[in-house]
Amino acid sequence: MEITKDLTIPKLFYQRAKKYGKNKVAMREKEFGIWRPITWHDYFENVKHITLGLISLGLAEGDKVSMIGDNRPEGLWSELSFQSKSRTTDFYVQGTGDDLYRVVLAVLDEIRYQLTKGDASSMRLLRNLAEVNKDDEESVKNWLAEQLLLRARYRYHVHLEAEVANKDKPDIILSGATAQVEMAIEVKQADSWSPNELKYALIQQLAENYLKTQTRRNGVLFMTNHGRRRWRHPLNKKEISFTELLAFLSEISNTTTKNSTGKIQVSVFGIDTTG
Repeated sequence: MEITKDLTIPKLFYQRAKKYGKNKVAMREKEFGIWRPITWHDYFENVKHITLGLISLGLAEGDKVSMIGDNRPEGLWSELSFQSKSRTTDFYVQGTGDDLYRVVLAVLDEIRYQLTKGDASSMRLLRNLAEVNKDDEESVKNWLAEQLLLRARYRYHVHLEAEVANKDKPDIILSGATAQVEMAIEVKQADSWSPNELKYALIQQLAENYLKTQTRRNGVLFMTNHGRRRWRHPLNKKEISFTELLAFLSEISNTTTKNSTGKIQVSVFGIDTTG
């Protein structure tokens, strides 16, 4: 190939797409543990349609475009489209710890929705992960880390902490892919603990002990219910369900807005495997 002053990235892309077409994979994207191949033909078609769509909206040569979104194939297709007719700047969603926190909460919602609305095999697997010993929650922790990793899509990294005596780190740490920020997830099988023990895990273990550094100011207490017990409310001693337990702890998390080192955000998140 001859390198000339007229050679541009869009021209080079067109040459490669024309050469390889449907016969060669240009990129792969991992979804739900499966690598999805995208050929050069598909790559080119997506870029072409995005470009034509932008032109129809009035984008002209020399215009400036800013893109906000996740690190996905669609972002790369859009960048090439922009370069054909404009200048582009990228902004990713994980610029701050609060951004990472919002992304992870949305991912947890996605995990729960898929479990309760159709992923019966995963629900059975999670249900069978219940441990008799409340000091051993490794199976649920490993399961959650895998689910988070499958949905990371280059937005964050998942760090699984080894179980050690007198641990001073949360079960799972997530770090931003494009910024030096972290958040913590502490995993509990709720039916192995009393409401007061879970309250301590939320206020002292998660909010105070695990959110001390300035790069880690957000955390989630993640709980699963495997149907081994009911709970009694710490104040009125009435029997409460898992939903009521979540409400009790969520009310506490909503008022837990700072620790000894500054402002924090904590949430309580639960999955009921008995439904």
